[in-house]
Amino acid sequence: MPIDTVDDLIDAVGEAHLLSREQTDMLVMSLQAGFTEPAELAEDLVRKRWLTLFQAKEIFLGRARELLLGAYVLLDRLGEGGMAVVYRARHRAQERIDALKVIRPECLHDPRALHCFRQEAEAVARLSHPNIVTLYEAGEDNGRHFLALEHVEGTDLERLVRKGGPLAVGQACAYARQTALGLQHAFERGVVLRDVKPHNLLLAAAGDVVKILDMGVALLRDRPDRQERPGGRPLMGTPDYVAPEQVRDPWAVDTRADVYSLGCTLYFLLAGRAPFAGLPLEEKLRCHQQAEPPALEGLRPDLPAGLAEVVRRMTAKRPEDRQATPLEAAWSLEPFADDSPQRTQRSAEDS
Repeated sequence: MPIDTVDDLIDAVGEAHLLSREQTDMLVMSLQAGFTEPAELAEDLVRKRWLTLFQAKEIFLGRARELLLGAYVLLDRLGEGGMAVVYRARHRAQERIDALKVIRPECLHDPRALHCFRQEAEAVARLSHPNIVTLYEAGEDNGRHFLALEHVEGTDLERLVRKGGPLAVGQACAYARQTALGLQHAFERGVVLRDVKPHNLLLAAAGDVVKILDMGVALLRDRPDRQERPGGRPLMGTPDYVAPEQVRDPWAVDTRADVYSLGCTLYFLLAGRAPFAGLPLEEKLRCHQQAEPPALEGLRPDLPAGLAEVVRRMTAKRPEDRQATPLEAAWSLEPFADDSPQRTQRSAEDS
């Protein structure tokens, strides 16, 4: 409904259940009397942090009720992709802040998009690991499909490098090692991510912990009957980080494809650029299959002896020439990782 008066604004906020009962009573009893323009009242509610700026804008666009999704209240838009939009949201009963991944309305009529969304839910639901975001719920409300995921305050590793340049060696190896431990957990539960890249690795502001997110193209190795196989030769993954065998056949891959992508990611963290950055798409894919990237030692003369060889092995063209599992890659990175708690974790895993 249009917001023309203060009463219109109060009604819209009330219908969407955006405020607590105490806040609603205070709004009706006292705040309403002090404002004659709805925009001024909305600004005051944002200043008081009773509403977010995103919520206020949605209300004035007539979309107040769309801020409710199942048990959640949408607070802010965090990001978006081709298939879904991600929001910061509050669980109304539990008062927990989550990340809500909501499929776009225009994708609801695309069977493949819905299949991928449900497959992502199944993949994440299998996993419970400190280095992987947690799935709390997969739901649907009036035709709106969503995943409620652990919300992590922080920044992704791509943004971190773009902003500050290549990472210190020990820091880069620690983040890659944490990622490898999460990938090992996924491997043990039959999940191949097929899209490991810096943008999908979130560094938590608290604790210096890396969390793997976004499994929209994950492969469930034990459920080949459930995999969506469109015609042609679709590219699964991101060109800068995709494994050679994944370019040829995205369904004939195993965890070693994730090891390759992690190796390319570590290359990016250390060099500030992906192995074949700047090349046209087809040339980039050809290089992943046939060419060697610029030597890492030439881009980072401060690399300790042996680290470039670890990265080269992770990014070997043939899967059998790489570390056999992400855990083996984690062990290879341990001597270079400035992350002593992770050494303790390895000892626990080995025991």
